[in-house]
Amino acid sequence: MATTESLPHVTLPVGTRLEKYELREVQGLGGGGISYRAFDCELKREVVLKEHFPVGLCRREPGTAEVQVVNAAGYELSLASFCRGARILAGLQHESAVKVHEIFSACGTAFLVMDYVEGATLREWAATHPTAADICRLLSKLLSALEYLHGAGVIHRDIKPTNIIVRKDGLPVLIDFDAAMVSDPTHTPTQVGTPGYAAPEQFTPGAIPGPQADIYALGCSLRRVAAETG
Repeated sequence: MATTESLPHVTLPVGTRLEKYELREVQGLGGGGISYRAFDCELKREVVLKEHFPVGLCRREPGTAEVQVVNAAGYELSLASFCRGARILAGLQHESAVKVHEIFSACGTAFLVMDYVEGATLREWAATHPTAADICRLLSKLLSALEYLHGAGVIHRDIKPTNIIVRKDGLPVLIDFDAAMVSDPTHTPTQVGTPGYAAPEQFTPGAIPGPQADIYALGCSLRRVAAETG
């Protein structure tokens, strides 16, 4: 029987063309998929592509592009959730939440297209010794984004310093909605999150994280970078 460990990520090679997007760099690997920095060859801009690639439910042979499903029932549920969440995220508009543009099919799976946000991570920004006023403005923007997301029924579930980018103009942007949960009373969420930042209930079987989990994670993120940068 295939295990998660025996079905690792196999990424698409740099230079691969998917519709109008050309892959430039692998940005991250997560339990639900692979993130790539890509270039929109029509609009001439950088974007981020998120490939639906749930570890343990599918695989890709090295040197190939097509995704091979190894657990049909689990994969279909995961894909349906991925697409449903993408459609909801695409309808959201907040300056401090990364913008989702579209979803498309390729290589036997689905890809989500998001803005590429250029800037410093929260930890890198904190190392520049921002003023108290700067920190208050940043916190206000992030809390505003969370209020907006939570009002739309979206819980981020993986807020941490690397998922907060501070642009050159000082605007913080929440990125990487890989673990995001959309309100669905018929769905029992998987246990996801980053230890050290995620709220305890995110690792409690049967518990359904609410908005407070994101507030907890944001507080942990700010506390940790403050302690590290002194």
